[in-house]
Amino acid sequence: MAARPVVISEVLYFLVGNFDLFDNETFINNTAEFFSNEDFIDAQKILKLELENVKIEKFEKPTSRGNTRRDKLSNKKGGGVGIFLKLGLDYTLFDNALSTDDVADCLCIEIKFHKSNVIVFAIYRPPNSDPSNLIQKLDLALSSLKTNSKVYLVGDFNLDLSKACSDKLVASFSDLLASFNFVPLISQPTRVTHSSSSIIDNIFTSNLSHHISGILLHDFSDHFPIFALCPNHCFPIPTAPIKLRRNLCPDSLRKINLQLSVQDWSSVTTQDNINTCCSTFYAILFYILDSVSPLLPILTLFFEC
Repeated sequence: MAARPVVISEVLYFLVGNFDLFDNETFINNTAEFFSNEDFIDAQKILKLELENVKIEKFEKPTSRGNTRRDKLSNKKGGGVGIFLKLGLDYTLFDNALSTDDVADCLCIEIKFHKSNVIVFAIYRPPNSDPSNLIQKLDLALSSLKTNSKVYLVGDFNLDLSKACSDKLVASFSDLLASFNFVPLISQPTRVTHSSSSIIDNIFTSNLSHHISGILLHDFSDHFPIFALCPNHCFPIPTAPIKLRRNLCPDSLRKINLQLSVQDWSSVTTQDNINTCCSTFYAILFYILDSVSPLLPILTLFFEC
């Protein structure tokens, strides 16, 4: 029974990406290849119940500081954005030029780190909205930020970057971001069908540090998930303790035995004080060990949890 919630969660991800097909009998039947009918029906009930409880035009700051969200635009199909945060992070939620009900779903937070703050925009632009409005509002929003801010724009912009050379609106969108020193971290198609492919989901940043980014090839939605690993600005990463070891191979052992056999131990045996005797013995022993087989660090990998 412990694995059951995981299965339901996977089905919910699948349903979110295919919301328009809930009443399609063929679609429901095809899911039997991946999930049982019981899994699908249970997950569908949970999701519909959650959707019924959503208050479309009301924005609430959650009491828990682990996540925050902004519900979808009123009278629009689909949408809504959210940001999940690691517990313990200090952040501020603020409105901006994109926080309107006619351009895009947008949630903006500023995460307060020790050395510098990071601003994150989560954005969803409906495909039937005017891209020029988004470009205009985005220009105002970015102009209001400090010039040295580290900013990330994350989401589904419904502007295909692969058409930057053929579509004037896509070109204007790209030029605007470039003027604020933003670079895209995703360069491969994020939505692929039998007849087309497009780069409409992306992560843009003005933080020019090295990032590890990419696409997760998973079909729980008609959009591939995207990710970016950025430098840690918040918590000091503990340094792994350095482990040392001697290379006591047969040749080293032979040399150590030889050194011990020819060593003059009179400085040890003539001592009257037992403490001085032991200290002298260990000093000689470790001198021989270090000269023949010194302690060397063991190369290990350390992962931050």
